[in-house]
Amino acid sequence: MNDFYIEIGEPSIVAQGENTGWGNYQFPDVHYTTSGSIYVTWAMRPDDVNFYGGKGYGEAISDDLGKSWRVPKEKCT
Repeated sequence: MNDFYIEIGEPSIVAQGENTGWGNYQFPDVHYTTSGSIYVTWAMRPDDVNFYGGKGYGEAISDDLGKSWRVPKEKCT
């Protein structure tokens, strides 16, 4: 069995909406790229049954372990 290690540091804000209740920023998905960057996507649409299954997402990438974030120029792998 492989050992598993997690270290949790200070939080890093990737994206933040207005303080309007539940908001449009939902269901984050975090990945490490093959180049060692952190790639994050999230659903970005109103929390309303009329938008269920709709398109719309946000994405950001960090090359410095989450200290800073930028919008990627192309889809990450």
